[in-house]
Amino acid sequence: MKIHCRKTILHHQVVYKRLNEATMVERYPGHDMTSMNAEIHSRFFSQDKVFFPSNYIRDFMINQWGIEVTACSVIHPFVDDMFFEPAPPKEQTIVSEGRFEPIKQQQVQIELFDRIRPWLPKTARLTLIGSSRTSLSEHFEKIVDPSLVRIRYGLTLNEMHREYAKASVIWSTTGFGIADRYAEVGQESFGLATAEAMASQCVPVAVDAGGLAEIIETGRNGYLVSDLQEMGYATVQLLGDIVTKKKMAIEALYKARNFSRQSFREKTRELFLS
Repeated sequence: MKIHCRKTILHHQVVYKRLNEATMVERYPGHDMTSMNAEIHSRFFSQDKVFFPSNYIRDFMINQWGIEVTACSVIHPFVDDMFFEPAPPKEQTIVSEGRFEPIKQQQVQIELFDRIRPWLPKTARLTLIGSSRTSLSEHFEKIVDPSLVRIRYGLTLNEMHREYAKASVIWSTTGFGIADRYAEVGQESFGLATAEAMASQCVPVAVDAGGLAEIIETGRNGYLVSDLQEMGYATVQLLGDIVTKKKMAIEALYKARNFSRQSFREKTRELFLS
């Protein structure tokens, strides 16, 4: 198919590796690997411009597919204005948002919360938010104490903002236990939910994976951790130190402003007019 347009721009959102022998068997049995890689590059990555949701994705794709650096841009997803609205008084709540699938590691979060609860304030709670009910979330509902761990589904933006605004800490465990930083699944390409929570002055404690390093500055506006022990320690310290937690929450808000709707609009306009 020939494209009759003056300029072609591709928005690419995920890590995508060159085909190897294993992926050829899985995806394109009976085809030649070299010609398929060339076809993919020609169809998807030989555009006038390619933009990515994070430097993490951009840098990998440049190295993997030989995309011209000058053709590549990063435009981070935007945080809806609603999340910047003033927050009510904070509760000693940890929040997590993500599909109820093994890749999001909510089981790990439930176990960690139970492990560190003796060192948390007595009012501490964990809220797990997902888009819809799944067999995994139904399993969680059976094993948790609902007075300590809440499970919520299908929230509107207003409801999401209220949850983030009440919470003091947001957890992200996506990428936990995955040795390959550039695995095609199991990494946050950017971490929009984390950025939204930061806009609501919620301090992130997250596994150092994917694009989250572009959002979180350890010790300033949150913590990037390498394992669950570090995650538990950082959470206990935050919920036990009101002054530090408030200071980092303000810094989280400042960082989130880099991902405003206005910033997204300006960068997109610049890309299309360049």
